[in-house]
Amino acid sequence: MTDSHRIHACSSPIQSLASRMVDLLNKIDSPSVAFSGGRTPRDLFSLLAAEYREQVPWSRIKIFQVDERGVPPTHEDSNWRQIQERLLDKISGINAFRMEAENGEAGAEAYAKILDRELPKNESGVPLIDLVLLGMGPDGHTASLFPGTQALEVTDRSVVYNEVPQLDTYRLTLTYPVLQAAGNRWFLLKGKDKAEMFQQVLDGNYPAGKLTDTEWFIDKELASGLHRQE
Repeated sequence: MTDSHRIHACSSPIQSLASRMVDLLNKIDSPSVAFSGGRTPRDLFSLLAAEYREQVPWSRIKIFQVDERGVPPTHEDSNWRQIQERLLDKISGINAFRMEAENGEAGAEAYAKILDRELPKNESGVPLIDLVLLGMGPDGHTASLFPGTQALEVTDRSVVYNEVPQLDTYRLTLTYPVLQAAGNRWFLLKGKDKAEMFQQVLDGNYPAGKLTDTEWFIDKELASGLHRQE
């Protein structure tokens, strides 16, 4: 435990997160969730569809994307495609909103309007999502907020089309104000090979470490690789 990060070392972090997520969603009248892309969430989507089909008020949930690659939704690299195939196609009646990252800046503006229309806002006008599910890349990025990119400095927009020179690409991403304003910020992380970067993030470094009041669901292998036990 740190002042800003609560760590849950689990035998099965995906199972533990899913169980907590179901409990949370059942306590909220009209819950909203934003899913990140990447490899780790895939098993979570499959688990939710298989084991929690009848335990979640899916028809009352609004699902958003945290980030998206600049590709069409049918592309194998599309974050939306994995949400679609592993969750949305398995359970009918879910209200889900796709980032049209293939449309560039226009896609960012369109998604910002969707957030404004579908979500309440705080006193600063920032859309409020009940739960954002995040990951951490090997370079310490989260969402598509990569080290050294312009999106890290954005405070007046909820969605940006972020250039990521180190990957020679662009991505749509929610910005820090939206992520920080969310009711819950949960990370899913596995593997001892990520321990060194995770330690840096816990110390407040790199993009993933700039968010506060977060919860981390990690496996015991990763926990054993930390320099200090929290």
